[in-house]
Amino acid sequence: MKILFFTPIAAWPIHPGVLLDEMTRLVKDGHEIIYVYNNCCYDFCSANMSADTAMCKLCKYDMRHILKLVPSRVSKVNISEFWNNDTKIQFQYNNVQELKQIEYKGVKTGYSVLSTYITATRNLAPQIDETSKKYFDALFLRSVKLTDAFEKVLDTYKPNRVCFYNARLLEQRPEYDLSRNRGIETYSYEVYAGWNEPFYKTKFINSTPHNLSTLHDRYRALWDNARFSESEKEKIGRAFFEKKRAGIAIGDKVYVKNQTKGKIPSDWDVKKHNIVIFNSSEDEFSALGDEFDKLALFPSQYQGITFIANALKDNPDMHIWLRIHPNLTHIPYRYHQDLHKLSETYPNLSVIEGSDDVSSYDLMDAADKVVVFGSTIGLESAYYKKPVILLAGSIYYYSDICYVPHTKEELQQLLLTTNLPSKDNYEAIKIGFYYAYRNPNDVYEYIDFNKENITFCNRTWNEVFHYLKLFNSYKLYTIVKRMKYKLCYKKNRTSIDIPTEEDYSMQL
Repeated sequence: MKILFFTPIAAWPIHPGVLLDEMTRLVKDGHEIIYVYNNCCYDFCSANMSADTAMCKLCKYDMRHILKLVPSRVSKVNISEFWNNDTKIQFQYNNVQELKQIEYKGVKTGYSVLSTYITATRNLAPQIDETSKKYFDALFLRSVKLTDAFEKVLDTYKPNRVCFYNARLLEQRPEYDLSRNRGIETYSYEVYAGWNEPFYKTKFINSTPHNLSTLHDRYRALWDNARFSESEKEKIGRAFFEKKRAGIAIGDKVYVKNQTKGKIPSDWDVKKHNIVIFNSSEDEFSALGDEFDKLALFPSQYQGITFIANALKDNPDMHIWLRIHPNLTHIPYRYHQDLHKLSETYPNLSVIEGSDDVSSYDLMDAADKVVVFGSTIGLESAYYKKPVILLAGSIYYYSDICYVPHTKEELQQLLLTTNLPSKDNYEAIKIGFYYAYRNPNDVYEYIDFNKENITFCNRTWNEVFHYLKLFNSYKLYTIVKRMKYKLCYKKNRTSIDIPTEEDYSMQL
């Protein structure tokens, strides 16, 4: 089989590390491999959104060492061979919604550009003006050039399969969409675990890692096919929730470590019907794809929360508690900041800040019902047999462990029902098993793409990857790389400003 791998940037070493490991395995299995790489033929990328020339030199430095690890039987191709610097194109858009809908040659260019921008800034509603449009136009032009170049790559090599890491950002989306539109098999690689444990690699065949139908099928298939007894699988699935509640990292950052166990708001009134809303980091889901837009009951979480507040404002026996996600603590934008003002308008709504030490789990336990927008605590609430109302897409959207209203009228009826029963939680245990299961076949085989932090001369450097080495030492590699950055690369460096102004005319 002819298999094409593509590494568009080296600045995030986990990406090429995983691909190198898979590539080496497939070469040994006898497949014909073409490795397409980029050695900075464009000015900026998703890992360097300010076009910092020093950062670009670091990326080139990494890529030179990555290429040394490519097996000798692999054909190496620089994407610059297909790059056309004379390409000129300009799309018409006046706001974020119009920007998001832009497509080019069947590639969801707008979604990938916006998702890349939001990842860098966490600004969901950038102002589209003369200054910012120049910046976004540059992002679009980069995506268009990459799309054209990769289209030529497919025409030239005609692979049976295309492999890349993820499929969300503007460097990867063209590979996925172009390949799928031609009927070429795609492998989108990702890693899981990695928090106080090794990374494990996984792949999504002919799908992005964020497709909710795919995720639903994957957790069910794993449950059905895993070589464990039913009781063993259940034990592993339940352990996921127990570790999360205990503040033990399991595949994700711990968000409750600064919360006080047993603490709920001092003015909590058990005589009232208490509804707890756990919002989520909206920027993590924004611009993932039109599937998320279609499944969301409201265009924004703010609109959903204010609808709930208005629906219950004349019910003094009901109280709403909005727990802001801890990951939003330092976000300066309106989708976070304006949430704090809601208690001024709605007397039966209280806001608990993300940095507050009130326990999210004790809030969940005390709640009469829970409302979520797709965050993991919605899954956990369902596991602990709370009635949960889900208002947006998530891995558990299709699992029937939550109430999923499809109209505002349905939502209002669910909110007003004071004896709403919880749903069966067994599907939640299956999803817990999916998150907790570690497949020993998914660890690295040839290229150690794990990372750690190192300290040198009283300075700590994060995310030092094991496979990037100098004289067989990844520590020495990192030290030399940092010295080059400080002594050489920073000389005459240039960069541009990323526009971060919000569009205040857009409704939250």
